[in-house]
Amino acid sequence: EFNSGYPEDFEGSHFTGGGFGDYRADYWRVALGQFREQPLVGAGADNFAAAYIKERRFDNEARFPHSIPVAILSSTGIIGSAIFLALIGCAVASFVRGRRGRDPLVVAVGAAAMLVFTHWLVHGSIDWFLEIPALGAPAFAFLGAAAATGSSRESLRPSSALAYGIAAAAVVAVAAATPPWLA
Repeated sequence: EFNSGYPEDFEGSHFTGGGFGDYRADYWRVALGQFREQPLVGAGADNFAAAYIKERRFDNEARFPHSIPVAILSSTGIIGSAIFLALIGCAVASFVRGRRGRDPLVVAVGAAAMLVFTHWLVHGSIDWFLEIPALGAPAFAFLGAAAATGSSRESLRPSSALAYGIAAAAVVAVAAATPPWLA
């Protein structure tokens, strides 16, 4: 069923329609084919849709491979995948290192933050919502928060210059985002 696509007489929600048939196996096949063609650097970000239209087995169009690991591997290759794994590894190592001797509340907050990121990563391994910035950005913010709980208290205090810089960047970001939002 997993490789067969949706049945022709399919009705209703794909969550309640029964069976496991969808197009993910076909998406992953094409994306992994892109990786095989350019394993070191990948096919480039957002270059899946054209390849899928060319190589698809079903009359379906997809912009994304519906999997975080497959998307990273196919679009950025071994180099990008290694950088992504290093990012996660450093954050997890910081979180784990900081658990010893810490206030249990800080450890619990870090664990909750790590759980949010883990949920995003696991769910995104079989679904396409990684392409929605409103879901991905908070997930990485929670990963950063979990890593920060492993830091000493002194290192969490930003300098005045850094605090003003962050505030200025936030004002610029809001000013830049407002006209498109209003449109």
